[in-house]
This record gives sequence, C-alpha cells and structure tokens, in this order.
Amino acid sequence: MATNPHAAPPAALTRPKQTADHFQISIMTLHRWRHQTGFPQPMKRGAVVLYDIPAITAWLKAEV
Repeated sequence: MATNPHAAPPAALTRPKQTADHFQISIMTLHRWRHQTGFPQPMKRGAVVLYDIPAITAWLKAEV
C-alpha cells in the first residue's frame, strides 16, 4: 500500500486504474477502500470516475 517512489508525480485527479497503479493496489482494493469511513469519495464527470490522489494519501496517513 505504499506509493511507488519511482513514479512520476501524480495528477491531482486520476481514473481508477491510474489510482490503483499509483498506490500499488488492485482496483478491487480501491473499491473496498471507497466504502470505508472517511475515505475521500471520487468525483464523477459524466461516466468518468476521478479519484483525488492527495486526499487518499492524507486518508492513508490518518489511518496508520
């Protein structure tokens, strides 16, 4: 669940696949996180779902 130290800086809002890749988790894990209390809910732009990488990072730090 650690971020990839060699990855390029993430865009603030990313699609599920890019978000899961950033955190080195599966898309299913991302969906499970989404239902946990306090997890930053994704934004929807039409049919596109976008996750806020900095908000998720802050949530993970608060969970530890």
